[in-house]
Amino acid sequence: MFILDMPNVPPQDVPVIIAQAEQAQQSTTSKERKMGVCKPIANLPGVAPHLGNLISPIVQAGIYSYLYEHQEIDRSAYATATASVLQNPKHGVMRLVTEADRGTLFSRSSGPLDPAAPAAYVYLPEQGYLGNDSATFLVDIGGKKIKVVYYFKVVDHPVGNDGDMEICKTGPYWKISTNLSPNGASTITSVEYQRTSGAGLALRHFDNVIANKERLD
Repeated sequence: MFILDMPNVPPQDVPVIIAQAEQAQQSTTSKERKMGVCKPIANLPGVAPHLGNLISPIVQAGIYSYLYEHQEIDRSAYATATASVLQNPKHGVMRLVTEADRGTLFSRSSGPLDPAAPAAYVYLPEQGYLGNDSATFLVDIGGKKIKVVYYFKVVDHPVGNDGDMEICKTGPYWKISTNLSPNGASTITSVEYQRTSGAGLALRHFDNVIANKERLD
């Protein structure tokens, strides 16, 4: 069983303060919105990628706002939201989903991809690779800039809801609170893990908010 790579903090379901800036420094630092996402990925010989390989950082950013700031981003903001890749995975390829993926990543009978729907990406691990990987996005949505960090857990067996809970023991999402100094240095100040029940509620909510026939995790 693999152990999820996470920030070097004790795994708990409550905020854990792990650093505190000096009062003199606080006036020159700013807060950064940042979210961690645990994403199990099955890498099976001879099995093509499928919905389980899909991610949507824009949807995750909306979940961040909903869970941690208690603010629901207007549906219209999703059509103009952007996601920029800050860090690519080291042990695989990450790319946008296109019509060429019809019949593998989504059903042949589905309607055309909606250009107004949040952009979806697919993570494809290297053949035979098992272990940890990660990717970072910067999402600009509804006037907010939110970093979304995916922690991929590549395993040699199928994963589902039960598998996610087994691999992501502290929950699928966590808020990473950081201070950003003028020189760009980022210091983690706390980590708040999201209980599975709250995360499931958020996903069900966004299934209704986002006009997309395919649910993207």
